[in-house]
Amino acid sequence: GINAEYMGYKQMSTGEANQEQKTVEALDVSANKITVTEEIKWGDKNFPPLCKFVHFSLEELKGKVKRFVLLNYLSFLIVVAISIVNLIATIIQIAKNYSGDYEIAYALLNIALFLPLSFYVFITGYYAACQRPAEDKLILRYRICQGVLCILWIAFSIINDGSYDGWLRIPTMVFKHEGAANFCIFLLVLEALGYTTAAILGFICIYQVKTISKESLSGVAFPMPNRPQIILFDNPYITQK
Repeated sequence: GINAEYMGYKQMSTGEANQEQKTVEALDVSANKITVTEEIKWGDKNFPPLCKFVHFSLEELKGKVKRFVLLNYLSFLIVVAISIVNLIATIIQIAKNYSGDYEIAYALLNIALFLPLSFYVFITGYYAACQRPAEDKLILRYRICQGVLCILWIAFSIINDGSYDGWLRIPTMVFKHEGAANFCIFLLVLEALGYTTAAILGFICIYQVKTISKESLSGVAFPMPNRPQIILFDNPYITQK
């Protein structure tokens, strides 16, 4: 009877201790303003859809982090769309002798250069926003790279050089009075607006990622103190300290 009472008391004490520990952890989480959804599955490489180099999912995020990542993602998608529009516009202009044949090389070079760079900046911003505690070096890297891209997008939205169809190229197409020229003007306007929008979204993201790192931990998709080891192209991208 004494042993049974002792075992019952021991189990009760253990249960109370576990409950107290959970309460303390809950208070710590509340103090840090962490909103946990589910742990990010970094090992599940699902993006881009065809290549699947890295993991990306908006469904695992919420709050300010999700809003930032969504804007960052939209900026990347706009750059992808612009690259396609630029290639189509360049082909039409070459076919109608509005520009030189060499411009197709510039259009392809833009795709080969700026799409991977935009993808890298997008993923860097995604990982920077999801790290808790925040990775200051990663955030700084993202802000610098995104800032450089924003400057380039503004320049590309204005200049008329090579395959860059900025606002300054549109007047050269206005007086051609051809259906192809009118369609080219439509594509050029889309391209210039796209670059301008990408630059605006980029500047917003530069501000938001710093705000996220300073203000709170709300919207984090995994609890502290666990920090994932992020693998990019099968190489350590961020290692656990």
